[in-house]
Amino acid sequence: MHTQWIGTAAAVLMTILAAAGARAEPPQDVPQQARWYVHIDVQAMLQSAVGQRVLDRWELDADSPKVREFEEDYGFNPLTDLHSVTMYGTTLEEGQGVVVLRGDFDREALVRRMTRARNYEEVDLDGRAAHRFTIHRRGEDHRVLAVIRDEGEVVIASGQPELRDALAVMEGEGEALGEGDPLLAPQPPGVFFQLGVVGLDTLEHRSAAMRSVRSAQLAAGQADGQAHIQLRTQTRDAQTAAQMVELIEGLRALVALRHGPDAPITQAVQTLTAKAEGDRVSADWSCDANVLAQWMDRHGKAWHHHKHKQQEDD
Repeated sequence: MHTQWIGTAAAVLMTILAAAGARAEPPQDVPQQARWYVHIDVQAMLQSAVGQRVLDRWELDADSPKVREFEEDYGFNPLTDLHSVTMYGTTLEEGQGVVVLRGDFDREALVRRMTRARNYEEVDLDGRAAHRFTIHRRGEDHRVLAVIRDEGEVVIASGQPELRDALAVMEGEGEALGEGDPLLAPQPPGVFFQLGVVGLDTLEHRSAAMRSVRSAQLAAGQADGQAHIQLRTQTRDAQTAAQMVELIEGLRALVALRHGPDAPITQAVQTLTAKAEGDRVSADWSCDANVLAQWMDRHGKAWHHHKHKQQEDD
């Protein structure tokens, strides 16, 4: 599994928990044979209370110099033209996966940007133009292949087989992830972040806790002014599921002890609930979206102050 993609998506999660939106739909681009996926509704993220705070803190808007520079380079404005990002893999192997970007793109500008990439070459993929180039991630070079579709979609894959399969699903020639599939995350109203992974127990983890989890599905979003998270996991056995519930309940007590019973974060965490049914665990959490945004803003200031002080000391 391309852990950097998963890690990036997970980092984004806590910055987009206050978005509003309608009931989410299963991502149409993810094939049934996928072992992991992440789907982000970018516009919901940017329209959220927390998203707006993040943009304000970094002094970013559709007309800011950094955003305009990106637009001139890539041919689209990331704050207004990028609609969604979907990432998935059909194995848990490092470096294998697909990224689908949906938005309002300038095809010619994107192609010009790709031609400036390392080791660029245009190749024929079953009668359509594909673009192969090298990207550098986590200290290593990776060759990727991309196709720009007329429907406002950019598909980037780790190889030709992955790209062919991705296009087949998008064009209705392959089965997409649907309701009832074990990989699919919960779909409550207002969901804008979805993550699913199966086969976690087959990976080599240093953490015993991770080795005891077979699959996990997570959904986050906002509805009726409440930010919410739903987590569903299948563990190794019923005993492990019960231990996980105890761990979650212990987290509530730890936060109360650290911050005090009247602290906003303590009150927010008290809404966290968990239950075990056999080897499966369900955990649900909700919080006033504005309270969450204020708490993140306050702690964000403290984090920036700490980083700034570290840089001065260095």
